[in-house]
Amino acid sequence: PGSQRLIGLTTASAADRYQVVTASLLNAAGKFVAPTTAGMTAAAAAMTSPSSGSRVLQLDQTSTAAKAAADAYPLTMPVYAA
Repeated sequence: PGSQRLIGLTTASAADRYQVVTASLLNAAGKFVAPTTAGMTAAAAAMTSPSSGSRVLQLDQTSTAAKAAADAYPLTMPVYAA
């Protein structure tokens, strides 16, 4: 009897497929953004290299590119494979 709640981690595609409620997060531009394809694409476009000469990218929340990307989802992370 009663109700139960559960919080867990999943991928954005699995959450979309199984219609799981997702949280919108506050990004560097001060807007709440949901984990959508458009939001992750905007975040990928705003990613910068942490050091000069490095090919690895990250979304630095203090960078001017991240602050200018109003639609960027803040937990976007690139996955590199060799």
